[in-house]
Amino acid sequence: AAIRFISSEDGSPYILSFTLPGYQGAVLARMLTERGIHIGTGSACAAESKTPSRVLTAMGLTSSEAYGALRVSFGPENRESDIDDLLDALTAVLAEY
Repeated sequence: AAIRFISSEDGSPYILSFTLPGYQGAVLARMLTERGIHIGTGSACAAESKTPSRVLTAMGLTSSEAYGALRVSFGPENRESDIDDLLDALTAVLAEY
């Protein structure tokens, strides 16, 4: 799957936003939750919307990219192994999708 990073270099170092065009971010987030990985979709101000995030489309993302957007938040309690767990779970979920 092609990943497009949305987060800017001057954005928060604790939030990673990316999109997987062709996938539904909400479906991926639910599948990841079933594996114990809790992440968000889209932008925080439009997480539950049925339409593409106007924030993400204003940033130049297509509707497909906006629907495929995922948002991962990190904090001081996260370990490097948590990132490995996320990548492993995301790889498995994409294979099941």
